[in-house]
Amino acid sequence: MKKRSLLYSTFGILIILGVLHYMASLFYWYWSVPYFDKFIHFLAGISLGFFGIWLWWDSGLFGKFRPSMRQAFITAFVFVLVAGVAWEFFELVYGMANPAYGETYGQDTFLDLLADMVGASIAGLVGRKQNFYIN
Repeated sequence: MKKRSLLYSTFGILIILGVLHYMASLFYWYWSVPYFDKFIHFLAGISLGFFGIWLWWDSGLFGKFRPSMRQAFITAFVFVLVAGVAWEFFELVYGMANPAYGETYGQDTFLDLLADMVGASIAGLVGRKQNFYIN
């Protein structure tokens, strides 16, 4: 018997992120709602962390193993960190970074990555318990 797959949770959060992003773009929430951007980064961290754990440990791509809590945590953390840094670089290169509320670009980037890592931490904690085959 299999528990609910992290892949379903990943896509569920991605749908929520898509709806929130659409609404935020429509109603300017990124600029008018304090820390809305950080909340989006937090949710993205959870979603990508879940996906990383699923991909590495349960997809069958690298074999199916039940990771320790530490392994799940590190997997989520690394996946989210790599994606977060890539996203911040993308924002910089394409001029999409608009720090709000008196933040500098460096502060905005640090807080975005911090929100990503908090989401990855939640994914590491929840992800190990939610997925994998039960023996």
